[in-house]
Amino acid sequence: MLDRPLALGDVAIDRYSYYEQGDVLYLMVGPPHMAADDDDSQEGAVVFFDDDGSISGVTMIGARETLERDDVLSVTLPSRNIAVRWPRGLVEPLLVETLRYA
Repeated sequence: MLDRPLALGDVAIDRYSYYEQGDVLYLMVGPPHMAADDDDSQEGAVVFFDDDGSISGVTMIGARETLERDDVLSVTLPSRNIAVRWPRGLVEPLLVETLRYA
């Protein structure tokens, strides 16, 4: 769970996982479930959507690298009217490994 929620569009991201070795940040909305659709942001993140078009999650490859370079993580999808910039202070605490593979 997040102490300070991240907003993406009109939803609040309420869960996350970070895989340090691959530098992949997973942001999720609600309980785990399969997405009905996905779209790539201008920055290369993959945004997942439910059947009704609401956001269900985001996968960001190179999250730490991008944050160190740009001081922000951004997700921009003009076709879906989504544009967000999360500052370092908000997302850096999420970049602690929480996801491990056997």
